[in-house]
Amino acid sequence: MLLDADGARVIGEAFDAAGMSVQVAKEGDSSFSAFPTFDINNWDEIGLGLYEVILRESDTTEKALLDTEGHLKLYVKTDNTRGDLYLFKVNSSDVARETAVNRNADLIESQRGEHTWQGNYFYVDPVNGDTHANLNRGGRSDPYSSVQDCHDNAVTDHNHDVIFLVAGNSGGLTTLTEQVTISKNRVFIRGPGQDFLWNYGANGDVITVTGAGVELSGFRIDTHTAGAGDAVKITGDFCVCRHLWIGYARSNGIEVDDADWCTIEYCVLEGCGTNAASAGIRISATVSATHTHVIRNKIYETIGDGIDLVGAAVDHSVIMGNIIEMSTVYGIVVSAGVVSTSIVNNDFHLNASGDISDGGTSTQDKNNRQWAKHSIATEARLAELDAGNLPTDVAAVQSQVDKIDNAATTVPGSATTGSLLDRLANKDGSKTFSQATDALEAIADSGGGGPTAPQIADAVWDEATADHVGVGSFGKWAADLTASVWTYATRTLTAWLGGAKECTITVLDGDSAPVGDCPFAVRNAGGTVLQDGTTDSSSGEIVVNLAEGSYAVTLGSLITYSFSNPYALDVGAAAAQAFTLTCALLAAPAAPDDPTMCALYAYMYFAETGQTLGAGEGTLGLTDIVARPDDDNNVYSTATAPAETDANGLVTVNAPRGAVVKLKATWPTNESKIITVTVPALDSLDVGTYLQD
Repeated sequence: MLLDADGARVIGEAFDAAGMSVQVAKEGDSSFSAFPTFDINNWDEIGLGLYEVILRESDTTEKALLDTEGHLKLYVKTDNTRGDLYLFKVNSSDVARETAVNRNADLIESQRGEHTWQGNYFYVDPVNGDTHANLNRGGRSDPYSSVQDCHDNAVTDHNHDVIFLVAGNSGGLTTLTEQVTISKNRVFIRGPGQDFLWNYGANGDVITVTGAGVELSGFRIDTHTAGAGDAVKITGDFCVCRHLWIGYARSNGIEVDDADWCTIEYCVLEGCGTNAASAGIRISATVSATHTHVIRNKIYETIGDGIDLVGAAVDHSVIMGNIIEMSTVYGIVVSAGVVSTSIVNNDFHLNASGDISDGGTSTQDKNNRQWAKHSIATEARLAELDAGNLPTDVAAVQSQVDKIDNAATTVPGSATTGSLLDRLANKDGSKTFSQATDALEAIADSGGGGPTAPQIADAVWDEATADHVGVGSFGKWAADLTASVWTYATRTLTAWLGGAKECTITVLDGDSAPVGDCPFAVRNAGGTVLQDGTTDSSSGEIVVNLAEGSYAVTLGSLITYSFSNPYALDVGAAAAQAFTLTCALLAAPAAPDDPTMCALYAYMYFAETGQTLGAGEGTLGLTDIVARPDDDNNVYSTATAPAETDANGLVTVNAPRGAVVKLKATWPTNESKIITVTVPALDSLDVGTYLQD
C-alpha cells in the first residue's frame, strides 16, 4: 500500500521511470540496491491504494531474487508518496518445491536424448492469446497469440526454451495462420497433435528455420492453396522435425538446405508438390548438407519425387524405414554428385517412374522392399558397360579365344602348343597329326570309327517314320509335317499353324485407316490360341498360315477403339487369302458448356475380351477436390452420383480446370480404382491411361 506524507492512501499511481525509486535487499545484504530490471512490466495497481511489484520467473535476474530462502525487503518511493519498507518471506518449501519440479523435469527431458528443455517455457494459443504489446507474457493464463511474437520477445537465444502450442478451440480444430522465421538457437516448438493446424494465407514458405538445434513436433502444416512455398524450410544445423503431418504443400513438404545433422522422423507427408513437381522431402546443398537422417516417415502421392537429394555437397545421408508410395515420378532420387547415401529397409509401392534413381557415388541400397514391380536406374552400374571399361575385359576373353587357334583355318599340326586344338589333335608336343590318317573321316573310312553320322541318322529316321507312327507319336507328327509343310512350294515355317493357306488379316477403323499395334489372338474351333501378338504398327496387318476351316479372331483391348469380338474367319481353298476386320474409333466427348470446366473421360473395357462396357455397366465419379484452381474461391460439392458408361463404354465427369481431383472408377466385376488427376486447361482429357496399371 502506498501512503502520502499524511498517511492517506494514494490511488492511481502509474509507473514512472523517472519519479519512482524501487530498491531491494536479500537477507544478509548490508544495504539496499536498485531493483535490477524495474520497468512497466513490474508494476501493477490492484486498487484502493494497493500495488504489486511483480517478479517474473521468465526473467532470470528477477527469478534469482526468489531462488534462496529468507527475507526479501522492498523499498518503494514515488513523487507522490512517502518512502515505505515492505518485508516478504521466501519460504524454503517454495525453493524446495521449485528444485524438485526442475529435477523431475530434467529427468523426463533427459529421456529424449537430444533437444531437451532446460530453460523457460511459453504458451501460444491463437484462439485465446494476445500480444506482447498488450502485456501477455506467454504463461498458461496469459499466452501469446503468435509464435513470432513469442519468439522475438520472450525466447532467449541458446536457452533451450520450449514454446507449447495450445489447442484453444474447444469446438474442434485450432488453426494458427502465420508465416514464421525461427532465427534463435535451441528453441523447441511442440504441439498437441493433429487438432492443431499451422498454415499461412499467402504465397511463400510457412516455417523457415535459420537457427541451430530447433525442434518442430506435434502439429499439422498446410501451405497456401495458391502459388509456391515449402511447409518447412531448414537452413540451421542440428534441427529436428518429428511427428508432423504435412498435407498438399505447394512445393516441398520439408526442405533441408545447406544444413548439417538434421533429423526428420515419424512424419506423414501427403500430396506435396501441387504447384509444380517437387518432393515430399528435399535435401539440397551448395555448401554442406551432411548426415541428414530421414527415418520412419510415410511419404505418399507426391507430385514429383518422394525424396530428392540434390547437390555435390550432400553426403552421408541416411534414408531408413520409410514408406514411399504413389509418387508421380521416382520414390527416391539421388542426383549426380551426392556421396555415401544409405538407403536401407524402405518400402516402395506404385512410384510411377521407379523406386530408386541413383546417380550418386557410393550409394548403399540394402534390404528395400517393393510392393509392386519396380526398377532401379543406377548410372554407376550402367557405366560398367561403357566402352571405356571394355578393353581389359575383351583382352581377357580374347586370350581364351586364342587358345582355339582360329580352328577353322589353322592346320592342327602347327597349332599353338597347349592350345585346345593342339590337345585335341596331338598326343604330345611332337605335332605328328596327319590329316590323311588321323582325321575323323579317315578313321571312319578305315572302319575304325563305327557307323558314320549319316548312317546313324538314316537308321533313326527310318525307324521313327516306319514303325512308330501311332497317334501322338513323334513319327506321326513328322509324317504330318512332311505332308503339310515340306510339300508347300515356299517351304516357310514362319507362323506355321498347321495349314498351308497364307492369310493376311487387315484391321481398319471406321474411316478405313489401319489400326496398328492392336492386340490380337487367333483361335481354332476348339478355342485353342494358335497365334497372338499385335498388328503391324504401320499397315495394321497380321499374316498367319492356316488350314481350311473356321476360326475366330479377337482384337483389343486398345484405348479409343471399340471391337465386335469375336470376328469369324472362314479360310477357303485358295493358297493366299485376305480378310478385313473393322472396329470403331471412339471419339472424345464434346467440350462442357461451361468454359471453366474440363471433360474427364474414359472408355472402359472388359479385360478378358477387350469389349467396351455397355450402358450403365461402369461408373466414374468425383470423390474429392484435393486442391482448387488458383484464385478460385468456389466451394465444389462431391456428393453428385457417379456418371455411368454409355452403350459404347464412354463415361464422362466434368471438373474445374486447374484443380487437383480424385476420381473413382468401378467395373461390373466389383473392381474399383481411385486416381488423382491434375485437371488441364483443355476441353477434355482421356483419363484411361491413369486407370490402367
